[in-house]
Amino acid sequence: MAYEVPSWYFQDDIPNLLSVYQIIRPSYSQLEKRVVSGLPIADMHSVDYSKGIDQKQLHDTYIMRNVPAFKREAFMSSSLDYKYRMDFSR
Repeated sequence: MAYEVPSWYFQDDIPNLLSVYQIIRPSYSQLEKRVVSGLPIADMHSVDYSKGIDQKQLHDTYIMRNVPAFKREAFMSSSLDYKYRMDFSR
């Protein structure tokens, strides 16, 4: 089974008081993350056995609070390259 987890951009042109990103994935899947930020990210992880032991799911939740607004600068090629975010790969 192929899947893709989109990047989580928690910084925007206005300040963000709270940003939450939740990923639910099969227990056998691998997920690598890369954080582009100088701010601390809270994370919670749990396992869901409601569909049985053979089909357990992993719940990964990431939380950012009080993220400052992004300030554009002259000659910046793309603001997406510089905004605080978390990138995922398998």
